Amino acid sequence: RWNASSVVAIASVRRVDPRALRRGFPFPIPVPQGELEQRGLGSGVILDTKGHILTNNHVVAGADELEVHLEDGRTLTAELVGADPKTDLAVIRVEAEDLVPASFGDSQDLHVGQWVLAVGTPFGLEQTVSAGIVSALGRGEAGIVEYGDFIQTDAAINPGNSGGPLIDLSGRVVGINTAIASRSGGSDGIGFAIPAHIAEDIVAQLVRDGHIVRGWLGVLIGPLDPDMARSFGYDGEGGVLLQDVVPDGPAATAGLRPGDIVLELDGEPVREADAFRRAIAAHAPDTTVRLLVWRDGKRRRLKVRLGTLPGEDAPAAGPRRGGQAAPGTGLTLQDLPPARRNQLDVSGGAEVTRVEPGSPAAEAGLRPGDVLTQIQGKPVRSAADARKLLAQGDLSAGVRVRVRRGKLGHFLLLRAPKDPR
Repeated sequence: RWNASSVVAIASVRRVDPRALRRGFPFPIPVPQGELEQRGLGSGVILDTKGHILTNNHVVAGADELEVHLEDGRTLTAELVGADPKTDLAVIRVEAEDLVPASFGDSQDLHVGQWVLAVGTPFGLEQTVSAGIVSALGRGEAGIVEYGDFIQTDAAINPGNSGGPLIDLSGRVVGINTAIASRSGGSDGIGFAIPAHIAEDIVAQLVRDGHIVRGWLGVLIGPLDPDMARSFGYDGEGGVLLQDVVPDGPAATAGLRPGDIVLELDGEPVREADAFRRAIAAHAPDTTVRLLVWRDGKRRRLKVRLGTLPGEDAPAAGPRRGGQAAPGTGLTLQDLPPARRNQLDVSGGAEVTRVEPGSPAAEAGLRPGDVLTQIQGKPVRSAADARKLLAQGDLSAGVRVRVRRGKLGHFLLLRAPKDPR
């Protein structure tokens, strides 16, 4: 049976300097005197009798004050213990007696179609319960956070539900409600919850250390579709493509290269890029992992000692103008200016200045500012060289290009649209 005393409402206050409202306006605008207050509302789950409460990072991020409203009517001041924006989880703490911790279930035992309940404070209405089913599992591609593997549910989740529990019919927490997919701003029957088994691992680190440390391989990875796999001479199933390898990073030190296809991690098959990223990040730094990779028609086994996940890479450069079109591709290309060559530390290359909407280049995901460095494995020395190599390629079968975007490169496949007949 579910105990409502384990769910709390969380009110946040963020103080804002009103002078910040003037930014972006080309002329002075009047602003109020003194500080402005931004207020937010979310939910949380009591973890233990020491006062630790689990919620979403976006419920508490940037807050100057946090208040917790218990089911018995008590209002308590809370402090932040630690937060992890990459999974949108946070732990706060209150000083109180007679707290009722929630009971957690094994979210790995969930199945599609199973009944679940979402509990929280939607629109400020505390202790609201909505019912639904598990609509899907393993929604890592939802684009909500960097390391996501969500439970999808049609139980109504609305603003204010964030951080509250998703529970099974035995009253056990199996997820933390986090986001909705909605055109109206309210529940459209598609909500997402962080699985309890992922939340518990994050909580343990936050309570112990106040922050999260993740393993780092030092690669840019991407999915591997059959056409891209064939371009590397690989016709097996599964695997993820190493788009690029960070110089002097753990993968480079171990001998991994751009274009390698990772087939196994510690003896387990690798099938999805997102799952592979999460698996690497779940390892502690300095852990040694075993990889099976495909390279040049052969399988190779490598050991990699992981580093510590650093910050984000710099964004890609902005678009340029000029250049000449590469017929049939939708690309307009120009020689790479000397300053850009020095910035990217490349000797050649062709810069994309325009991508025609609906073209093979657009469908492949190319953008203005990208730099072509290889076409079908051959180096690109200039824009004219790139146009020649593209003209020699077979767009119906797919032409593989290597692209620099910011600090790292990746592979894309240019393909002509298939005849719908």
